[in-house]
Amino acid sequence: MLTYLQAALLGVVQGLTEFLPISSTAHLLIGGQLLGYEDPGGAFTVMIQLGSILALMWLYRERILTVVRGLPARPEARRFTVMLFVAFLPALPAGALLADFVGTVLYESPAVYAWAFVVGGVVMLIVERFVGPPVVREADRTPLGRAFGIGLFQTLALVPGVSRSGATIVGGRLMRLDRAAAADFFS
Repeated sequence: MLTYLQAALLGVVQGLTEFLPISSTAHLLIGGQLLGYEDPGGAFTVMIQLGSILALMWLYRERILTVVRGLPARPEARRFTVMLFVAFLPALPAGALLADFVGTVLYESPAVYAWAFVVGGVVMLIVERFVGPPVVREADRTPLGRAFGIGLFQTLALVPGVSRSGATIVGGRLMRLDRAAAADFFS
């Protein structure tokens, strides 16, 4: 059974790892194992990550409201919405097709998290070192093909240990976005 202390410690882990390009999910899984807590059905992990999503929505509330209010009259707001939807599309079939495998095999293997941490870090270093200068500096000016490419990279975050923000930024950089524009796809 989850105690208040375990929940508080896992909440700190979630808070510290959610906004960094490291996997908050894998850190929660490892933290839970170290604390002797099993998360039956992943309910606690889902709920604590919902809290992070709500925090992100609060952080970006002005931008969200600007886009939503602009949908009827501003073409750039509609384009930004379409672009985010296109980036989301690859996650739909990937999540539907791989959910059982991810939940029953990958989430149960600390070796997967470890390898994902190492490989993800190396990939980030290589991309930062060798990818050329950005050609897209504002997220809302991202061509739809590049947005879809970023979405493909985001599907890698189905693997525990692969950070969604890290995959998004790596994908964005490979699609020749600058870091800030790529990070907008995460938030």
